[in-house]
Amino acid sequence: MMNGPKVGYFIPEVLNEFYLNRWGFMQLPMAFKKLGADIVIFAPGSTLPENENIPKIVTIGKYTKDTALNPITQFNFALQLSRKIKEADIDVMLFRSDSVAAIFIKMLNPKLRIVIEIGIEESSYDEFPHPKSLAWLSLLAKYTIADLLTIPTRQGYDMTLRFAPFLRKKLKVIREGVSETYFLKEGEGKNRKKTILCVARIVEIKSQDLLIRAFARIHNKHRDWRLRFVGPILDKRYYNRLVNLAHRLQIWNRELFSGFLSESEIRKEYLNASIFCLCSTKEHPGAVRCEAMAMGLPVVTTRTCGWEFVDNIGIVVPIDDVNALAEGLDRFMSSSEERRIASSKGRQYTRQMKATTIAKELISAIGDTTK
Repeated sequence: MMNGPKVGYFIPEVLNEFYLNRWGFMQLPMAFKKLGADIVIFAPGSTLPENENIPKIVTIGKYTKDTALNPITQFNFALQLSRKIKEADIDVMLFRSDSVAAIFIKMLNPKLRIVIEIGIEESSYDEFPHPKSLAWLSLLAKYTIADLLTIPTRQGYDMTLRFAPFLRKKLKVIREGVSETYFLKEGEGKNRKKTILCVARIVEIKSQDLLIRAFARIHNKHRDWRLRFVGPILDKRYYNRLVNLAHRLQIWNRELFSGFLSESEIRKEYLNASIFCLCSTKEHPGAVRCEAMAMGLPVVTTRTCGWEFVDNIGIVVPIDDVNALAEGLDRFMSSSEERRIASSKGRQYTRQMKATTIAKELISAIGDTTK
């Protein structure tokens, strides 16, 4: 067992196979476990089978993200979670979301060290859905109670310090890691199909309709290429819109949508594809882009949170720009050499982003808070 504090990790979702090992929430605790760190996950529930490779999971009561600004609900939730934290004898608590509850938990447990990740999906604080004064007060509250604040991208770090420079002492860039499952092995990826892959939930902010429209514009030039959408269908109305759009633009095929796939099945999708595309309007920070690069895929993506990982390796286009997206796809579809170069650069870049490497950075940063 690695020497160090006992760490608690709050996940606001009921855990299932979709989250295991690849989703951002789970990559970090799985990496902690692999390194021998003592970590406990606190989540509203879990359908994951018992496995010695999975950290201990402590079930907490029902959690509703929509109550973030309701102090009474948050205090009641904090009371419950605080009891569980004390029972598990936790030294450091990591929060990826819901810092309102974290404020109350710190009040109830003054000696507990708190680490909060600042989540940013917008490209500037002017775009935040709440008044900027509220965002500033939220950051001040996080700074006051947290021993360490983390943020997954350098752009987010620079933007946040411009908005709230007082955070500098506690704010540190800790990127999202890539599971070692998603690194190309020797001899793999030699029999790729002419497929553009998108791995994302089927919801409107992922903008799969933009990809369908962009692909339709260049389909006549590339008749032997196809699209492939992998991910759970969470918005049935949006999914029906996508199906109708694909039929109308005459690019429909029975394998266009996969629905939910297991981790091993998703890995096969990465191996079968030749290009990866993520054209969301918002991301935090779109870790699948780095997964795709680690698996040897050139990436075309929009300028959302995390685009810095693709910059100068793949192709980054403006949000909601169907023409730019079509041009980016066409460029990679037309040149196997450009795909090869982007693949090589992406694989080299993501070697530094293994989940265990990122976990070591965070463990080191937590240690620094005690000095």
